[in-house]
Amino acid sequence: MGRNGGTQMYCPTCNGIKVCSSIPIGGVLPSKTGNKQRLYSADKSGKQISFFRRARQCQSCWNEFLTAEVNEDYLYELIKLRDLLSEIKTQANKFGSEIEIASETLLDLRSSLNLLRALK
Repeated sequence: MGRNGGTQMYCPTCNGIKVCSSIPIGGVLPSKTGNKQRLYSADKSGKQISFFRRARQCQSCWNEFLTAEVNEDYLYELIKLRDLLSEIKTQANKFGSEIEIASETLLDLRSSLNLLRALK
């Protein structure tokens, strides 16, 4: 608990850990909140993902923002999936470079074959 009646947490505007107070969710970003705190969402497999949303206000910059509380297991799963996606992107870039090299080699080979045909 912070000294100003809030919780120390990351403020996206300050870009650092600041004291942030919980505020009524209907007052902040009303078009995005729908005045609901407990939310459920189904993924493509139909599994329910439940989370609890809170509206927060930074006591340093007064920015209002939303946070969501999720089960830690779900958070670790998201981190693992993000890491795997990053690896897939790295491999795709590597294969893209290798494809370019192979394409250039094939063009050189085609040119050499055309020269051989011309010599016949």
